[in-house]
Amino acid sequence: MKTVKILGAGPSGLSAAINLSQNDYNVDIFERNLDVGSSAKGNLQGVENWSEDLDLIEEFKKMNIKTNFHCEPFKNLRITNSKENWDFSCNKPAFYIIKRGTVKNSLDQGLKKQALDNGVNIRFGETAPISDVDIVATGGDPKFKFAVGKGISFETEHENIAVGLVNNYHAFKGYSYLLVSNGFGCIATVLFAGFQDLNKYFKRTVDEFQANYDLKEKHPDKFSGYGSFSNQIMKKGDQILIGEVGGFQDLLWGFGTRNAIKSGYIASKSILDCEDYCKLAGNHFKPKLNSSIVNRFIWEKFASNNYSIILNRIYNSEDPLKYLNSFHNFNFLQKLTYPFALFYMKYRYPNLKL
Repeated sequence: MKTVKILGAGPSGLSAAINLSQNDYNVDIFERNLDVGSSAKGNLQGVENWSEDLDLIEEFKKMNIKTNFHCEPFKNLRITNSKENWDFSCNKPAFYIIKRGTVKNSLDQGLKKQALDNGVNIRFGETAPISDVDIVATGGDPKFKFAVGKGISFETEHENIAVGLVNNYHAFKGYSYLLVSNGFGCIATVLFAGFQDLNKYFKRTVDEFQANYDLKEKHPDKFSGYGSFSNQIMKKGDQILIGEVGGFQDLLWGFGTRNAIKSGYIASKSILDCEDYCKLAGNHFKPKLNSSIVNRFIWEKFASNNYSIILNRIYNSEDPLKYLNSFHNFNFLQKLTYPFALFYMKYRYPNLKL
């Protein structure tokens, strides 16, 4: 029986391990922390449901991932720039809210259980040289950082709600959000510039949401993080890079959980079918990564008007999710704009592999 060694037990590493172990591979995961999700601290995340034609839950099934974790569908969403509100009500889930961290029913704990049930050996508190493993899934690389975030998670009796806040006063060139799902809440700010002022923007965001929603937070816990991006499908020597360390995050809004799980699945298929990982991953991710470069370029160009032009176009479209889907799959207009966007983004983010 063949053995595959994976460095990192995040969603991407666990996804790869689950699929390999189901196909008679011995899998060893080296995880330096003492449990999965140790850095997430029980926060909530929205996993978008518009970049793929397949619904997230159906895609999980296709990737042999069971939803044995909190995964709440949301069809309604409010976007505001503090002056105007856009209330979206979609025919299907616009996104799913998941828990992260070491808490019960989190994505991390659910994937860990699936991996262990399939015989995966997770070696907590251990690491290994990259040259000794087959798959690297160690999370974001600070060298390729393009966004930073800070948030607070809490318990609340407030009803389920999802609110996105976009303006440069609360989140410079980024966004803030409030999520509440089944008694748990989360407020966060994500910046794409002005990182040194993160605490200032975060305080403004918390003040704004607390003033407008009766949250009555209990047991608050702060968290922080950053996003890594590259539009180059990467290997390091013979090692496959997946998840955030591979740069598989959306440059527009930083979504990465769905990409992480998908990259782990693709990595497992490349090993099981003896196919080239860079080719397989490139066929799926390259159009989306290129699209996100164009989308980020357009987003920043419209920052001065609090994004109302962009939001009005999405809101007034016949099907907002279908409209968003077209802008995550490198459509004709994006291909025309891409050379100009790439030139701008290389100047704007000189640390990224573009």
